[in-house]
Amino acid sequence: MKKNLRNCSEYELVTLLKEGSEPALKELFLRFEQKILLYVFRLTRSHEVAEEILQDTFIKLWEYRENLDVTLSFSAFVYKIAKNRILNYLRANTTRVALKKEYSLSMVTSGNATEEQIFFDEYVRIADRAIDCLPPQRKSIFKMSRNEGKSYEEIAVALGISKNTVRLQIVQSLKDIRRFMSMHSDIADSFFTVWGMFWIYFFSA
Repeated sequence: MKKNLRNCSEYELVTLLKEGSEPALKELFLRFEQKILLYVFRLTRSHEVAEEILQDTFIKLWEYRENLDVTLSFSAFVYKIAKNRILNYLRANTTRVALKKEYSLSMVTSGNATEEQIFFDEYVRIADRAIDCLPPQRKSIFKMSRNEGKSYEEIAVALGISKNTVRLQIVQSLKDIRRFMSMHSDIADSFFTVWGMFWIYFFSA
């Protein structure tokens, strides 16, 4: 006789999930769905993103199921996964938008908006060129980190390399980009504000 999962405790469900039970995953999803959606929405202000991160959270949970520790709080663990996905989303999708928006607002009060926009666009172009000049694997790792918001561990798994290799490649990427950008110091000297913002965005590991 099949056990009614709705009557199971969280501990029992997590134990079943660890053993590979998809019905247990579905039941946990139903129990946490609204809570996670509300949590994500409060931080992202997007129903679409909340739905996406909810799905992503439970996909990640399924992939990690064999490593679950049934003695630890499942609630805390699932919220931690969701939090990491939120941070990845915010990092990947808002940094450049916020940077350009902030600078655009500063130009409204400036008498040289057109000239400053040209400098800003030039910095975007130079930064993209710097990244494109990186060796293939290094460029891929850097983009996965900065553009996709992936953690070092996620990149390591995706590329089949060690987490330490990812870290070293990111460090070297930053050095290479700094070197490339330093070749355009004439622009940086003329437009220190933009340089400062790009420095924070690209070079904070």
